[in-house]
Amino acid sequence: PGRDAKGAALALFTARLHRPDLTTHKAVLQAIIYQLDKAIESVQTQRDGLIFIYDMTNSTYANFDYELCVKILNLLK
Repeated sequence: PGRDAKGAALALFTARLHRPDLTTHKAVLQAIIYQLDKAIESVQTQRDGLIFIYDMTNSTYANFDYELCVKILNLLK
């Protein structure tokens, strides 16, 4: 729940917390869509934008899901 110096909303996806063996792509994408829908309800976010951060800090190969990354990037396009 924060904004950058220019007022853009921040959306953070923390890769090290992702467990591909326990979570479906559908569930992750639905969560992202829900959060983005909520974010753009804000007039300030509509005006100042949104920054999506994919934080890979301390993540391991077990947290990584290439297909999901591609789907997230396509979603954000």
